[in-house]
Amino acid sequence: MLFNTYKFLQKIIIIFQYLVFPLLYILRPFFSFLSKRADFEAKNRFNPSFKSIGKRADYCFHVSSEGELEQCLILIDDFLAKGKLVELVYTSPSVERKCRLLDETHQNLRSFRMPLLSFPFYSFRRWVSAKTLFMCRYDFFSEIMLYGAREDVSFYLLSATLKGKDNLGAVTKHFALGKFNLFDGIFCASLKDVERFKTLGVEGALEEYEFRLLQIHNRVSNSEGKLNEVQLIRPFIELLKSRGPQKNIILGSAWPNEMLVFKNAEFIEKIKSGEILVCIAPHTLGEAAIAEIVSSIEEITKDVGIHLIGDTELPSSPCIYINPTPGVLLESFKYFSHCFIGGGHGRSIHSVLEPYLAGGIVYTGPRIHRSTEFDFIETHSSDCVVVVNELETFYHLLTSYDREKELTKRARIVDTYKLRFLSLMDEFKC
Repeated sequence: MLFNTYKFLQKIIIIFQYLVFPLLYILRPFFSFLSKRADFEAKNRFNPSFKSIGKRADYCFHVSSEGELEQCLILIDDFLAKGKLVELVYTSPSVERKCRLLDETHQNLRSFRMPLLSFPFYSFRRWVSAKTLFMCRYDFFSEIMLYGAREDVSFYLLSATLKGKDNLGAVTKHFALGKFNLFDGIFCASLKDVERFKTLGVEGALEEYEFRLLQIHNRVSNSEGKLNEVQLIRPFIELLKSRGPQKNIILGSAWPNEMLVFKNAEFIEKIKSGEILVCIAPHTLGEAAIAEIVSSIEEITKDVGIHLIGDTELPSSPCIYINPTPGVLLESFKYFSHCFIGGGHGRSIHSVLEPYLAGGIVYTGPRIHRSTEFDFIETHSSDCVVVVNELETFYHLLTSYDREKELTKRARIVDTYKLRFLSLMDEFKC
C-alpha cells in the first residue's frame, strides 16, 4: 500500500490534539476525570528516561492495563534477565502498582505513563528510545502508531484479535487494514484470529502465539509453594488433596447471579452427601461482596451449609465452601477437575486458560464474544470446554474425561510453546 490512509489520519489527529490542548487545560479543574488523569500523567516528571542518561533502550512495550501487562511479562522478564534495557509505557492507573514495582526492582527498566492530556509537556515520541516496539491488543494511540511506523523501528502487535469484527463495513475495513499493515509482525491470540487477519488482507507476518500460556504454566508448576505460604487455606487444600480433583468443583471469578447453578435439587443432594465438593472463589472480594454471594445462595436453598474458609476450623459436615483469599485462585485450580468460570452471564467470561492449563474441564456462560482464550481451548481440546446457557442446567452438563490423558496433551502444548518461545527470542534479538 503506497499511501496509507490510516497513517495520514494519525498525523491529522496529532495536529488536532495540539489544537484542543489549551481548551482541555482550561477545563481540567472543572471535570474530575480530567484533573485525575492530568495528575496521574504529571508523575512522569519523576521518571527519568534512558535518553536523559545518554542510553538507548533495546525494547519498548506499551500496555493498556493489567491484562495486557500479563501478556507481555514473559518477554519483559526474559529481556531483563539478559540485561537488556526495557521501556514500559502504560495507559491505565489500574496497572501502575505493578509497573512501578518492575521499575523499582530492575535498574534496566524505565516506566512511563502514556500522556493523553499532557502531551505538549510529556511526549511518548520524545521519551522513547528503543527501536523495537511491542504493542499489546489495542490502544492504538496516534503517537505510538506513528513512531512504530518509522522505517528504523521494528513494530510488533501481541495478542492481536479481530474476534467479533467479522462484518466490518467498507470504510472501517479500509482503515483497519491500513492500521494493521503498519506492523512488521502480528502475533494473534488464536489460530482463528490468524485466519481473520488473513481474510482482512493484512500483508505483514502473522503467527499464532498465546503469550500468557507460559506465565500461567510457571505459576501452576509452582503452585504448591505459593499455597503453602497461605496458612489460612492449608487445611482446605489438604482436604482437596485427600479427595482427588475428579470429585471437586470450583466456581472461579464467580458473581452473585451465577449462584443459580445451585437451583437443582440433585446437585444439592450430591453436595450434602459429600460426593461432590464445591468451592466458590468470588470475582469481587470483601465483606459486602461475599455477603451478597451467601445471600444469593440462601435465596435458592437453605438445605446445605456455607463455610467461609479461614474463619474457623473446617466443618465436619459437607457444605459449600467460599474462599475469600486473594491471589491464589490460579494456584488452586489444579485440585479441581470441573471449573466453572464466571462472567459469562454478564459482560464477558474471565480467564479460562488458567483452569485449562491446570488440567480441568472448563464450563462457562454464553458471553464468549471477547474471549480469545475460549477459542484457544476450543481449538486444542474442544470436548473440554462447555458452554452453560442456563445456569440451572450446570449440574447436568458435568462430564467425565480422561484427566491424565488431557494433562499429557496440555503438557505437549506447553513444550511446543517453550520451543517456539526460544525461536521468538532469536527473532527479537537486537
